[in-house]
Amino acid sequence: ASLALHQVLFWWVNPAWAQQTWVLCFALWFGLAMPLWRAKNPDLYRGAPEELAQRSAPLRPREPVVPIGVLWVGFLVWGLVVAFTITAALTRDQGLALMHLMIFDFSGLFFLFGFAMGSRRISLEPEPMDAGNSPELREAYESLRHAKGWAFFTLGFLGMLAFVVPPALLAWDHEGLLMPAILIGALGGTAVGIAGGITGGVLGMRRARITAMLREIAQRSS
Repeated sequence: ASLALHQVLFWWVNPAWAQQTWVLCFALWFGLAMPLWRAKNPDLYRGAPEELAQRSAPLRPREPVVPIGVLWVGFLVWGLVVAFTITAALTRDQGLALMHLMIFDFSGLFFLFGFAMGSRRISLEPEPMDAGNSPELREAYESLRHAKGWAFFTLGFLGMLAFVVPPALLAWDHEGLLMPAILIGALGGTAVGIAGGITGGVLGMRRARITAMLREIAQRSS
């Protein structure tokens, strides 16, 4: 979809706009591709083997890890930075098309929204329990749930900043702040990507330890 839009803009609208369409890859990935992948492959997100999932504690409501107020603060920060960018671009003649800057701003919004919704959905993940409803297992699930929720929101928030801060700097002073904007966007985006990979690996190992703990408890009780 991003490539198709690039071709349309390049040949029929404005080649300069086409150069910015790569940023939409993130928005399309988190806003469209990931939900479609989940819907098509639900079995990949069950989180526990079928034989263990048969022994589950009764479902009980779980509060979302990240409070809704914290999520609103993240979106408020996005709105304030974008408002600054628009105001600076319209009031200071920097020779920049506002359209170029807004592509990054809305990609940052999609990035934050995707991770924020992910942090909310973590409370809905299945947490298979043993027949005795082990406190140790319950505490392990709760610890992992909180770690995943805050990790998702933090990565989304920092990734959003990596998208929206460079346009704000360019709108304020295109020539003087060009290099800082490039460094913040490049290094910030890279750092968030590396942190996301490390975080995913650590959380995956913690989930694997919980599954091993569940198997061990099931074997002791059998």
